Amino acid sequence: MRKTIFRIIRYTAFLAIPEGAMPSRYHMTWYASSRRWRKCVKGKWYSVSCKQLGVPETKEASWKAANEWWEREQALLDLPTEDERIARAIAP
Repeated sequence: MRKTIFRIIRYTAFLAIPEGAMPSRYHMTWYASSRRWRKCVKGKWYSVSCKQLGVPETKEASWKAANEWWEREQALLDLPTEDERIARAIAP
């Protein structure tokens, strides 16, 4: 096990990543056929098109805007519901 981990670390240390380049981290999945980003959370689908984001209709040009949109949407989902707020207010 330790040898495998060492080999992986040693191998990745030699990968050539251009200076200043950062790997992309997509929060959503790109659907090229409809030119939109989608994500399923707790059985509900969320989607946003490039047109809604106001960016060119390509994956490379829209992923940052899609990530920002998802972060705003997720912040709204993380807010407590009215029932949760009431339960906290009356809890001893």
